[in-house]
Amino acid sequence: ACPAAGVIVASRRRAPAASRAEPAGGLRPLQPPGPGIHRMLAALLLLALAPAASALQAASGVGSVGSVFVASCVGSLVQKLALYPLDTLKTRAQHERGPRRPAAVARQPADASGRLRRALSLYRGITPALLGVVPVSLVYMPVYELCKGAALRLPPGRQGLGKLLSGSMAGLACSAVQVPTTVLKNRMQVSQYATLPEALRRVWADEGLPGFYAGWALAALLDVLYATVQFVCLEWLRGLAQGLAGARALRPWENALVGFATGAFTAFCTEPLDVVKTRLMTQGRREGKREGADGRAKGGPYRGAGDAIVRIARDEGLLALWRGLGPRMAYVACKSAVWYGTYETTRALLAPAAPAPVSGAGGAALGQARS
Repeated sequence: ACPAAGVIVASRRRAPAASRAEPAGGLRPLQPPGPGIHRMLAALLLLALAPAASALQAASGVGSVGSVFVASCVGSLVQKLALYPLDTLKTRAQHERGPRRPAAVARQPADASGRLRRALSLYRGITPALLGVVPVSLVYMPVYELCKGAALRLPPGRQGLGKLLSGSMAGLACSAVQVPTTVLKNRMQVSQYATLPEALRRVWADEGLPGFYAGWALAALLDVLYATVQFVCLEWLRGLAQGLAGARALRPWENALVGFATGAFTAFCTEPLDVVKTRLMTQGRREGKREGADGRAKGGPYRGAGDAIVRIARDEGLLALWRGLGPRMAYVACKSAVWYGTYETTRALLAPAAPAPVSGAGGAALGQARS
């Protein structure tokens, strides 16, 4: 009995030492993921890549899937590098809570180093954004082309619905790899984390795997609504442009103009959901509460999309749901134009003998410009 009692006493004496090892602020120390996490990550990876693997074995009606993938990557890289500052301004405006405060105007011109720091700050979070280009393109465009090929075999009256569903299915398939990179990108844009390794470590330590998928359900809903709005608008504008062009194919600048107008209109219609999605992705679990002028608690983590919409409208006004609309409209419209024009040009260079792309291909191109 005595040795057992000694073990019990020793374990009790070691317990306070373990509790004292807790870091300041109550943050849980970073622990290696268990086997359950590994299985979940593997399942998510298979969910994202299995449709792409199937698509890569098939040939679509508009050229090889390989050219689609390369064109998608080129278009994404070009538009991200060129337009990322607009995305940062949009994210910061959407993340800000409370009434808008006019920025103080500097009385003295900033030196060259200050201007350079401000310019570079607009590219915070671009690392996860660029790292997500290849997996998202690998999943999105091949899945879209595969689903669209099946839609073209439907009766003529149902092909439009089939193309619309193709964009929605592609968005849902790529969300498994897109949402984590978007969460990291958004939090770095609003200066919650300085580097990508710090963002990965802190999100995992504070929130675990669910933290990387904050706002996933709303992002999936936004994918479907964005695809629906942009498809209807794109088909109408392409039909109008093709009617004005006559029998000839649309020129690259005409395709870019169609993409620009479609992106601007779709951004306006989906802005409230995008604001809520940004708030959910950037809030974390340690968002503090504060009291407003009426004495009621404001801030704190949102419990979901519905709670976020109600509290934003109540505490900040309905117009707050369109916060950041200007930068987002400019970003999405220009992004759509750059993506669509680069995508079509690259595909033409890679497969000059392929048939002309059908109108539905532009829907997939614009689908990746939704956020």
